[in-house]
Amino acid sequence: MQPELTEIQRNGEETRRLRHINRLYGVLCSINRAITRKPDRRRLLREICRILVEVGEFRMAWFGVADAQGWIIPEASFGDERGYLATVRTTIHHIPQGCGPTGTAIRENRPVICNDIPANPLMAPWSVQAADSGFNSNAAFPVRLPCGGIAGLIIYSQECDFFSTDEEKLLLEICADMSYALEFTATEERRADAEAHLEQEQTRLKALVEELTESEQKFRAFGNVAQDAIVLLDDQDRVIFWNPAAERIFGYPAAEIMGKRLHELLTPLRHRAIHHAAGDHFARTGDGSAMNRIRELSALRRNGEEFPVEISLAGFRISGHWHAVGILRDITARKKSEAAGKEQSELLRQEVTQRRTAQELLLNQQKLLEILNEELEERVADEVKKNRDKDQTLMHNEKMVSLGHLAAGVAHEINNPMGYITSNLRVLSQYFAHVVEFDRIREGADAAEPSTGGRENIVNSRNLLDIENIMADGVDLIRESLDGAQRVTDIVLDLKNFSRVDAVTMQLVSLESCMERALNICHNELKYLAAIRREYEPAPMILCHPGQLNQVFLNLLVNASQAITPPGEIVLSCRHDAEFVYASVSDNGSGIPEEVRERIFDPFFTTKEEGKGTGLGLSISHEIIKRHGGELSLESTDGNGTTFTIKLPRTPELTT
Repeated sequence: MQPELTEIQRNGEETRRLRHINRLYGVLCSINRAITRKPDRRRLLREICRILVEVGEFRMAWFGVADAQGWIIPEASFGDERGYLATVRTTIHHIPQGCGPTGTAIRENRPVICNDIPANPLMAPWSVQAADSGFNSNAAFPVRLPCGGIAGLIIYSQECDFFSTDEEKLLLEICADMSYALEFTATEERRADAEAHLEQEQTRLKALVEELTESEQKFRAFGNVAQDAIVLLDDQDRVIFWNPAAERIFGYPAAEIMGKRLHELLTPLRHRAIHHAAGDHFARTGDGSAMNRIRELSALRRNGEEFPVEISLAGFRISGHWHAVGILRDITARKKSEAAGKEQSELLRQEVTQRRTAQELLLNQQKLLEILNEELEERVADEVKKNRDKDQTLMHNEKMVSLGHLAAGVAHEINNPMGYITSNLRVLSQYFAHVVEFDRIREGADAAEPSTGGRENIVNSRNLLDIENIMADGVDLIRESLDGAQRVTDIVLDLKNFSRVDAVTMQLVSLESCMERALNICHNELKYLAAIRREYEPAPMILCHPGQLNQVFLNLLVNASQAITPPGEIVLSCRHDAEFVYASVSDNGSGIPEEVRERIFDPFFTTKEEGKGTGLGLSISHEIIKRHGGELSLESTDGNGTTFTIKLPRTPELTT
């Protein structure tokens, strides 16, 4: 029974080996068919790996190439479902990562088989990953590359002892076919690249020929329409291009001059030796004194006439020989124009000289005018100053006239407080005499003996002299006298401020205070004629000449008093907005007729009786407000009173 089992096992193993061999033959046939399809390298390698896995029933196959550092990089693979290649590193160097089948096969250019990965110590660096992927045996075969290097074809099986000698031979044959296929593919790629490069070169040459043809056509078209002569010379100074403008300028037809030496025909005899030497130097070096610059030379026409030309030359190489292109322009007309221009320039220079002389004369006259103008400005300034002084004098005189009209009333205003001050002083003098007498009696009593009755004498004297009433009444008399003195002081101060000449600099004051000062001065004039009603709103102070505004308000108050029939009313008001401050003087008098309102601010215009007015009050008031940057306006209805309103800026711009 035992021999029969052994025989059965041998038959089974033989059957399994034959099946492996048949699969490998199938792999070989499939790979040969893939090679005949002539795919590119990348697709061919992947197809071989796929055939080995799907047809040969290997677990995984991959193709690796060593990089510059010796690490083996997978170029194609198939069957790596668990990412084995991404987790392992293999090298061709003789280190642990290079001693397995893959590194050894590539490094030593021989096949290496491992039929038991878990038991082989050389597979230790990859044993864990191999076990995770189900790999138990593998084989690595060298594959010669077209460049002469060695790559590797690595195959994995899930069975131990999978690779036999027969299978190794077939796999080596597959690797040989792969080497041939890679060489063939590389040759085909090089051929395709060469054909593509050749096609590109042919396309480029075709485009270059077309470009040259087009460029030549453009050059000839340009040469045909150019107004300057365009000439091409070869390395022997022979003409190879001669445009129509050259025919016209020099008189030589193109057929006659083509192929002939240019300098023999166009250069004057006296210059030919120099030009020949320059031409020989250019033919050797491509350089010369006339190259790449513009020069003026003499040339000959076909009829022997010598004429000036402007020439510019440039060199270029053809087949290693220097050629030249020249542009020549006939400048005969320009030379004639330049000669005429020189003559014209001389005439122009003479004219400029004459104009310069005239300008100097004009400048002298202008300086004289400036001197006269300065003298005139000084005179005008003097006249302006005089007029300003006259205005100030006139304004001051008008102010003093107003004070003159109010003098009696002011004197009365001063006499009233002075009267009761004088009376109070007389009474205080008598009181003082009684106090002195009482003080004498008290001193005598203090010096006498107590038994003489001095204390009773003091009491009797105090009652007799009425000392108690004197002390009480004296305080009231002194207070009344001080009030009267203050009233006189205020009137005198207002008169002083009103009558003095205004200072140059302006001051910050309120319109309300100016109106009150004017009211103090003309109080006696108004108190028997009209009641004064004040409607003052809190208003900001403004920068002004207080004396001038006092004069304006005084004029307005006096005019209001003269327009009222007693008993009347005068209303003084102040208000303001964001830009201006307003002050008004209103009366309930007879009003001003319309024909008078049109001339009310004219100088010397008055409706008062002779001797009662100068006609300057409102005119001067109007000018004062105007100089303060404001306005003086009038509202009046005949029979219904009059209102004069002063409008001044909160930040005035004084007009001089």
